[in-house]
Amino acid sequence: MNTSIRVALILMLAFFTAYGHAAARSPADAQLVRLAGAWHVVGRMAEEQVSYVATASYSVARRYLRFDLTRDGPHPGPPLTWIVGFDAHRDSFVCFEIGADGCALGPMAVRFSERADGVVDVEIEPEASAGAPSRRLELRRA
Repeated sequence: MNTSIRVALILMLAFFTAYGHAAARSPADAQLVRLAGAWHVVGRMAEEQVSYVATASYSVARRYLRFDLTRDGPHPGPPLTWIVGFDAHRDSFVCFEIGADGCALGPMAVRFSERADGVVDVEIEPEASAGAPSRRLELRRA
């Protein structure tokens, strides 16, 4: 087979594979992709006012969003990691929280709502049996 035909076949296969991956993306994936980037996270966790600097990265292969949070302010505190993905069985987003000590909390239900000013409201509700407080936060682009 001629080299130019081989190259053309490889390019066609690459194009159709990329098209298939793009077509398979759900609206939930699109929402998580939009949340990738640098953020300031402010809000309440239980009775405590919190402020974090966060970096969110989306994993295309695994279809989840990872938030790496560092406490903002004079007393930084331990970092947190949130892993957010779409759970088709629950038909909603879920979040797992991993503390600096490696302990995980979750799954917790997560709701995102984007406001007209670009701020994203986030509500994280742990399962009742977990005993953890709910969280109401705002994501503001850094």
